[in-house]
Amino acid sequence: MKSVSAEINYFELKESDNFYPNIENLKREIETNSYDLLLFCNPNNPTGQFIKLEDIKKVVEVCENKNTKIFVDEAFIEFIENWQEKTVSLFKNKNIFIMRAFTKFFAIPGLRLGYGIGFNDEILNKMWDEKEPWTVNTFANLAGLVMLDDKEYIEKSEKWILEEKKFMYKELSEFQYLKAYRTECNFILLKIQNISSASLRDKMIEKNILIRDASNFKFLDYHFVRLAIKDRESNIKVLEALADIMEYRG
Repeated sequence: MKSVSAEINYFELKESDNFYPNIENLKREIETNSYDLLLFCNPNNPTGQFIKLEDIKKVVEVCENKNTKIFVDEAFIEFIENWQEKTVSLFKNKNIFIMRAFTKFFAIPGLRLGYGIGFNDEILNKMWDEKEPWTVNTFANLAGLVMLDDKEYIEKSEKWILEEKKFMYKELSEFQYLKAYRTECNFILLKIQNISSASLRDKMIEKNILIRDASNFKFLDYHFVRLAIKDRESNIKVLEALADIMEYRG
């Protein structure tokens, strides 16, 4: 956006709302201003919140009246239970363009493989005219074809994330000096009290565990970190390290 000198305004997700967007306030913001584009991530990174389709529909209606296009980042949507019934693509709305990634659910960040979904031929043709001639390398193309047919991996991963995010939320909720926010994704946002996010990150690195200092996310500060949800053995190691560093666990 900045590369084309776009003016960017941010809509704050309030901690008091558990970082779920206030839909009425968002509608009012769009109605009282002239925006060319509304961009949001669903599910959100780093909060893990997922906006319900009925709420998105209210925003879409306002955007249509204001001629505001919508860009939805669904890079993490495969981690949502029954996500095929909850994606914005079901609207088939010409004002909406959706971006998805293979890199998250299939854990192939190095291959940089993703795709877009749109229903506006004019916009799609413009994108095609502007795209680079070689957008997908041979290895990424081959991996994409194989991954979509790997039903066993998909089913196991869906079962794993459901079990482990429940486990992690339950365990983290027992800590006195942190608050875990409910997540729909493969990561979980924590608010910590007795240590800064940078200090906790550094102490976890000493234990060979890497967590995300979330202080540089818009509207967050040094009280927030993000944890990835892994397999049970790895999750237990993270919990034990946190308990050791933060010195208290209920």
